[in-house]
Amino acid sequence: MAVDEMLLDGGSSPASFTLRFYTWRVPTVSLGYMQPWRQGVDADLARRLEVDLVRRPTGGRAVLHSDELTYSLVGPAEHGPLAGGVVETYRRLAEGLCQGLRHLGADVDVVRPAGREERRGRTGACVSSRSRYELTYRDRKLMGSAQRRSGGRVLQHGTLPIGRPDPRFWRVLGADGVVAAAATASLEEVLGRRPSPRALFSSLARSISEALSLRTRIGTLSTRERRAAAWLARCHASPSWVRRI
Repeated sequence: MAVDEMLLDGGSSPASFTLRFYTWRVPTVSLGYMQPWRQGVDADLARRLEVDLVRRPTGGRAVLHSDELTYSLVGPAEHGPLAGGVVETYRRLAEGLCQGLRHLGADVDVVRPAGREERRGRTGACVSSRSRYELTYRDRKLMGSAQRRSGGRVLQHGTLPIGRPDPRFWRVLGADGVVAAAATASLEEVLGRRPSPRALFSSLARSISEALSLRTRIGTLSTRERRAAAWLARCHASPSWVRRI
């Protein structure tokens, strides 16, 4: 996620768009950028279960990352496919992600945002609520997203559970973890099989590119970008950053 924040800050090419996919080495709970420390998170239990706690550069509430694929898209907010406002960005990306998963055989749907009054009463873990264009399977949440805009650029993250997390890890989210576990689905459940990483990456990248009318090519970070991301990673590893609010 330090790489994502580096790209949000502009990286080496502020006018470019970057789509990334990555997985997690260890179970982790990420706090939203402005989420108060310990709100909805049992830090002591996380330590005992060896679940890392980090603070991500996008908004929203706590998210459990385990056996999942995370995507991020970064680009200019004032022109191109990410222009047009927060909700429109969520919608276009959700449609691309939905098509990519359907190409793999997943029977998923895009859920429109809830009304303002319905959203107002919702609390708890991010994964247990539906407040934007998100992907569902049989009325259970499969894929959610979070966003941040800064300096004329947009970063949107999204999580796609591939398998079910260890049930113990949900308890790090407190009472909301029980609700979240029952309210979510995994891609293995949807497909009845575990897709190969190559097929998953390829299908999602192609469909997102088509939805946003972007031409993609495989690239690598520059030396300057890697150094900037490494510096941010060291900052984010500090407990003072995670507990800053």
